Amino acid sequence: MGSLATFKSTYLVAGGPVPTGQRLQLAGPVTAIDLQVANGASVTNAAAAVVNTKRATRVAHRAQAASSPFQSALVTDFLAINAA
Repeated sequence: MGSLATFKSTYLVAGGPVPTGQRLQLAGPVTAIDLQVANGASVTNAAAAVVNTKRATRVAHRAQAASSPFQSALVTDFLAINAA
């Protein structure tokens, strides 16, 4: 995956593979990355600061578990965000 924009357009869109409640929780860490990038951080540094927290990882795992059983890449994609 790599791209923050691709992650958002794949997992955070209405009607996507992640149910609404989990999608809103997953949007929290993604928004934190967006805010850090808007304040001048690189996507790689912002993602490393957010993605490696226990809470963000738990949110991603819950979102993946609540998704389609065929959606096994969500956590891997979340952990691999490193580009705009």
